[in-house]
Amino acid sequence: MEECEALCTRLGIMVNGRFQCLGSAQHLKSRFGTGYTLTLRAAEADGASAALKAAVTAAFPAAELREEHCSQLVFQLAPQAARLPDVFKEMEKAKAEKGLLEDYSITQTTLDEVRPPPLELFIASIFLSDLMIHC
Repeated sequence: MEECEALCTRLGIMVNGRFQCLGSAQHLKSRFGTGYTLTLRAAEADGASAALKAAVTAAFPAAELREEHCSQLVFQLAPQAARLPDVFKEMEKAKAEKGLLEDYSITQTTLDEVRPPPLELFIASIFLSDLMIHC
């Protein structure tokens, strides 16, 4: 999918031989993506990883811990549950004031993680919105 993102201006997604959606890579990520991935590297101090987990879940209750390896934590943040300025503010606070955080990165959903809804639901929503306009 990385090649598609680099070479194509518009992408179409087919599932089981059925056309599901069409749009630019950014449009598909924004519309059907799962939000943001927050990757953290905790400080070497004792208990920093656990304290960092608690700080992230306190700041973003909907954050889902996806992976935990040694001092690295990976959270999934839903787009409606976390605004980017708030994420940066909390991470900089954890890094500067609390000393819990060595490094962090925030990435958008990749094209591999894009999951369009079933075509039937998409057509039904268009049909219903079209009916509402004409009524």
